[in-house]
Amino acid sequence: MKNILHIYKVDRFNFDKIGLSLMIDGMSTANTKSTTSSEIDLKQVIHTLIEGKNIIFGFTALITIASVVYALMLPPLYQAKTSFISPNAITLLNFKHFSILDNENLTKASSTIDETEYKFDDKEIYSRFLEDLMSYENQKAVLLDSNYNFSALLLANRDDSVSDDISINNFLNNISLKQQTVESHSLREFPFVLSIVGRNPVLISNYLNTLVNEVSKGIYQKHSQSIVEEVEMQLHEIEERKKILLEEKKRDIERNLSDLNYLLEVAIALDIEENNFKSIDSSGGSNINIINDLMRETNNTDSSGVSNLNLFPYAEADVPKWYSYGSDALSKEIEVLESKKLNSEITAQYHKLEIQALKFKSVKKLALKMKEKSDLVQINQVSHVPSQPIKPNKKLIVLLGLLVGLFSSIIFLIMRKLYFLEEN
Repeated sequence: MKNILHIYKVDRFNFDKIGLSLMIDGMSTANTKSTTSSEIDLKQVIHTLIEGKNIIFGFTALITIASVVYALMLPPLYQAKTSFISPNAITLLNFKHFSILDNENLTKASSTIDETEYKFDDKEIYSRFLEDLMSYENQKAVLLDSNYNFSALLLANRDDSVSDDISINNFLNNISLKQQTVESHSLREFPFVLSIVGRNPVLISNYLNTLVNEVSKGIYQKHSQSIVEEVEMQLHEIEERKKILLEEKKRDIERNLSDLNYLLEVAIALDIEENNFKSIDSSGGSNINIINDLMRETNNTDSSGVSNLNLFPYAEADVPKWYSYGSDALSKEIEVLESKKLNSEITAQYHKLEIQALKFKSVKKLALKMKEKSDLVQINQVSHVPSQPIKPNKKLIVLLGLLVGLFSSIIFLIMRKLYFLEEN
């Protein structure tokens, strides 16, 4: 019995050992088959691509030709650029020259005005220029200006399916303004670059240059117009003040004429023709009694008509002009006063107003000349007609077409081979 159990244990041990060996051999065989299968699949792929080379070449050629045709059909797009920096000191001097017109000192009567009291901000002019440059209304106004014929060139090349307004909007939407960040040793600041993309290289180039000039001119014109309006207000005020002075002078002359006519009437009534300066100087004022006696005698005479003159006795130190001057001198003074023109009687204040008016007129003349200026900013680079389009990149389109055709055909052949294998 013990021998039988021993033989059973030995045979069971051998059997387990044989099973383990067979299991290891099976796993090794499976790995070998898997490796062989992978090698066979790679070879099949290469074989499949070789067999389908005509499909690869044909489809790749077809897509490449289509991409070439597409690239040729795309309209070329050009980009024009112009760059500029802020106004220089000489340009800003044109604005500082008229800065006093924005000051309260303008209404002062003083002929000299201290310009240092006005704080002029040169950055405000540049920022206003940049705002007007990117204003849609200003851009559209320049585009539609009949003097430049830009809109006719733009609308002549538009698609029939696109309206005029859409064409104009699309054109203006391609305008961009960016500040250059690359430092330049020749410039003291980073310039702004104004660019536009369009189909007509001549149109976009000329439009950019014209836009910069027109916006610059607009800044000058607005400033000039404000100066002219302010000057005209001041000239109107000066003229009103001159009229007041003339009216006052006229009243003074009329009052003097009235007084002189009254004295002349008295001198004629008292028959005093010549002046009595010598007798007044020699008597030292003692002639006052003589004058009073003379007036009393005259008042007692009704035929003389002097009684209606309301004459009264004079004081010791008061000698009337009708006695001292006489009728001859008074007549001459009246004649001279009546023959004089009002504007010849210029007082110091009137003369001062005329000088101020001349200064304001010269300022107005300079302001009107400013309207024609267009050199507000310093042009770093004028927009030139671009020779090469920036879009489309035909080489890149053809290359992408080639790659798409090649990889598409390869993927198609592999997918077709897998489909056949699954079917089998």
